[in-house]
Amino acid sequence: MSGSVQNWPFVVLAASVVFIIISITRFKLHPFLALVMAAIFAGGLSRIHPLSTAVDGVVVIGTMGDVLRLTLEGFGKTAAGIAISIGLASIIGFCLMESGAADRVVRRFLKIFGEKNAGIALLVSTYILSIPIFFDTMFMLMAPLAKALYVRTGKNYLLYVLCVCCGGVITHSLTVPHPGPIAMVDNLKMDVGFSIIGGIVAGILPAVAGYFIACMLNKRVHVPLRETPGTSLADLEGIIDKKDSELPGLFASLVPVILPILLITFSSVLKVADGSGATWVASIKDIREGIDFLGDKNIALFIGAFFSIALLAKSKGYDRVKIAALLGPPLETAGIIILITSAGGAFGSMIMNAGGGDENDDACGFQRRAEQRGDLH
Repeated sequence: MSGSVQNWPFVVLAASVVFIIISITRFKLHPFLALVMAAIFAGGLSRIHPLSTAVDGVVVIGTMGDVLRLTLEGFGKTAAGIAISIGLASIIGFCLMESGAADRVVRRFLKIFGEKNAGIALLVSTYILSIPIFFDTMFMLMAPLAKALYVRTGKNYLLYVLCVCCGGVITHSLTVPHPGPIAMVDNLKMDVGFSIIGGIVAGILPAVAGYFIACMLNKRVHVPLRETPGTSLADLEGIIDKKDSELPGLFASLVPVILPILLITFSSVLKVADGSGATWVASIKDIREGIDFLGDKNIALFIGAFFSIALLAKSKGYDRVKIAALLGPPLETAGIIILITSAGGAFGSMIMNAGGGDENDDACGFQRRAEQRGDLH
């Protein structure tokens, strides 16, 4: 009995993961629906184990109503922590792409590293630009630039594409405000500023490794350039021939990305310095509340979004009606990401309540509950 009780959380976890995989791959269910159903499925499997509580020494068996309640609570808690940030990041990414700001940043790094090291330029620029831009958007933005570089140089097409993928995937996986990192930061109550810096620094080593692997694959595998719908060779030549005067300035292009990071990081530094007893923090106590407000991740990203919208309006000459219409699609994309991530939070919450997140020394919390019921002797 002891073994079955102790192993039950892992059975629930394994069965739920298999349920998700089959639902998405075999039955083509949308990930949002699959994750919500998996959360309810995990709660149903857990039955009295995670949902049992002792009231005056009597075990109360949880109901499916409790399962639904915990699912909704997990969903809502995750959404509360990530929804605004993801929506604002989506706006920033779209505006950088539409205004030509991202193209400006890439061109600057190409001038710094030279055409010979165009792969490094693409990797570094993607690494920086993808901090507020989701990977799918980043790839759709940078892939034409990688193709255009190949048209110009006539070589290293695979290297250019892999460098774009490497820079985008690493930042997407490690830094706020991307869905996974921001959900982790919110759940673990981590400092947002230091998590951003930590994610950027932690990604340097895999980025370097990814570059060398991309170089190795580029030498061994030949991938020809093919025309794709929406990106003809004429379009690629247009990207190459586009004049710098048609693009926003470098400083204006970087402000929507760098400013939120600086605001969040400065607020975090103040908190750490205040906690360590630094005397200089007391000298700015009159403006401390304002700094903390501006350093909140949602407010900082809102400021970045405001600058990105202003940049788009100025560079393209769009009025407010046009801007409002253009922001619909990126917000729709953000909505899907929020739903899927929040559903993942609901699933994770249910697994935690099933005992999968408790301490291992008491078999994920089930040994304690079993002893209360008298199952273990």
